[in-house]
Amino acid sequence: MHLLNKKVVLMAVVFFMAIFTSVGCAKKESMQFGESYIYLLMESKLDNNVKGYYGASVYRTVNKEWLAKSFWPEWKSELHLLGITGWNGKYQCNAFASSFVSDLSKRYFIDSFHSFDQSESLAVGVIWYYIGGDKTKYHATVCFFDKNMDLWGLEVQDGTVFKFSDVEIKSITLELFQ
Repeated sequence: MHLLNKKVVLMAVVFFMAIFTSVGCAKKESMQFGESYIYLLMESKLDNNVKGYYGASVYRTVNKEWLAKSFWPEWKSELHLLGITGWNGKYQCNAFASSFVSDLSKRYFIDSFHSFDQSESLAVGVIWYYIGGDKTKYHATVCFFDKNMDLWGLEVQDGTVFKFSDVEIKSITLELFQ
């Protein structure tokens, strides 16, 4: 084989190796998501006869620090670029929470596409509940489970992560997990 042809073949091999490793074929699993899986998510934690939708049977837990300190600021910046800067009668808490969960699900799909992850979705959803159990303070927010199966909330309007009280868990009226 001519020396020029050898160089062309070698360059082609290097080129294809660079393409395949950069597009995700050799992509490692992202660690921003939790390291554990949840089976039968709601049966084990929120068994309070609440109406709900659970689109998957295997969920992946979420790293709350990454969610609040990395993903939330990125998501909020994207909303601001669209002119959505705060609560409004036309864009209320349920819209904020649903948008957040939807965008997070897209991110999870993209980041885990080439992994051997057995989960079908993240253990993140939207719930409707009464803040502090007060029937005058009905609210929708993001909820998620961490690796210890603890239920957390994320107030998407300001990025605050909080723990639901027992009274608040009992006041949940609707749960939507993709």
